[in-house]
Amino acid sequence: MSGYRECGCYDYSDIPFLHTTSCILKGTKMSYSQAPLMQQYSKVKPHRGLAIAAFVLAVVGAIFGLIPLTCVIAIICGVIALIFGLVSRAHGMGKAGIVIGIVALALGIWGAIIVNSAVNDISNNVNDYNNCIQNAQTLEQMSNC
Repeated sequence: MSGYRECGCYDYSDIPFLHTTSCILKGTKMSYSQAPLMQQYSKVKPHRGLAIAAFVLAVVGAIFGLIPLTCVIAIICGVIALIFGLVSRAHGMGKAGIVIGIVALALGIWGAIIVNSAVNDISNNVNDYNNCIQNAQTLEQMSNC
């Protein structure tokens, strides 16, 4: 880059919390920063918060999935954990969020099936009892229902 003759300075002082002047001199870039902490913040990996959220939602969903009556919460947490985990799958917690989110979703569906079959059984038993009472003609027949 010996043919590069342009020399110019760029002032980034209009950016909040960043007071940097960057100068290009003979093809080499030199940067003078008054805020060295900003360099640390730029090293934060993107989507790290989504990976943590995916993991937490997946664990919460899996816990609620173990209780059949809270299957709706497990399904919602599992779906959101899967979405967040897929967005942040580059991180370990994002991958764990995907796996545990699938488990939470499966447990939620399993809980919904259990609740549905229990409600159907109760409904059938109540209908059978009502039919028995309506068809009974004596007190003895009613007590046998």
